[in-house]
Amino acid sequence: MEKRKLTILQADNTMDKFYHALVMATEARTLGWDVNVFVTSQAVVLLAKGEKGSKARSKLSIGRLAR
Repeated sequence: MEKRKLTILQADNTMDKFYHALVMATEARTLGWDVNVFVTSQAVVLLAKGEKGSKARSKLSIGRLAR
C-alpha cells in the first residue's frame, strides 16, 4: 500500500489559520502520513523570533525579493 501524503500551503498570517494547519499536520503524522508544510510570504512573520504584532511585520522587509 502506498503511503499517504499531505501538503499544506500556509500563506496567511493569522494565528487561527496557522493553528489549524499545525493540527492537520500533527494528526496526519500521527496516522503515519508524509507531511510537508510550506510557509510563504506573510505567514513567515508567525515563525519569526522577536516582537509580535504590527511591529514585527514592519521589521520584516522583503522588498528586494518582491520586486
